[in-house]
Amino acid sequence: MSTAIDDLWATVGEMFIPEGYRVEIIEGNIVVSPQSEVQSRLMRIIVRQLEDQLGHDANITLDVPVDFPGYRNGYAPDLAVMAQDARVNASGRYEWADVDAVIEIVSASSVDNDYLTKPKTYAKYSIPVYLIVDPLKGTCRLLTDPVHGKGYQKQLPLEFGDPVTFMLPDGREVSLETERFPRN
Repeated sequence: MSTAIDDLWATVGEMFIPEGYRVEIIEGNIVVSPQSEVQSRLMRIIVRQLEDQLGHDANITLDVPVDFPGYRNGYAPDLAVMAQDARVNASGRYEWADVDAVIEIVSASSVDNDYLTKPKTYAKYSIPVYLIVDPLKGTCRLLTDPVHGKGYQKQLPLEFGDPVTFMLPDGREVSLETERFPRN
C-alpha cells in the first residue's frame, strides 16, 4: 500500500533531475535545488572531518532522502550522520528515527527552509543535532536539545573560524574546524 509520500517520491522518480541538483519534499511540495561549488566544497571538507573522527565506515549520507511521518516531508539533508545500524526502508529511503545529526548548507534558494521550516520538523521528530552552515554569512548555527512542538532549546551561533562541537546520541563527540570553510 503506497502512502502520499511514496506517491510524491514516485513523481520525483518520473522527473528529469539534472546532475548537480537535489530533490526534497518540503511541506508537500517537490523542491529541486542546485548545488553550488561552495556547497560541494563544504560537504567534502565536513565529510573528511566526520570520517576522521567517526571512522571511514561511519554511516554518513549526502543528499539521501529521509522520510518523516505523514505526507508532507521527505528531506534530503546535505549531510546526515545516521545511526550505525540504520538501513533504508522498503521504499529505499531512510527513516527519521535513524538520524543522529543533520548538517544543512545554506544557499540563496534554501535560506527559509534551512532556518525556518526544517528546524521545526527536525525538532518535532527529535533529531538530536541540527547544524546550519551558512557560507553566505560565514556563520554556523548549532541547534541541540529538541523538544517536541517547541523547537530546539539550545541554539549556538558561531562564526567561520570557531570550532563547532556536538555530542551524538551514542556519546561520541564531534568537533568540526571551520576556519577553512569557504564563503559565497
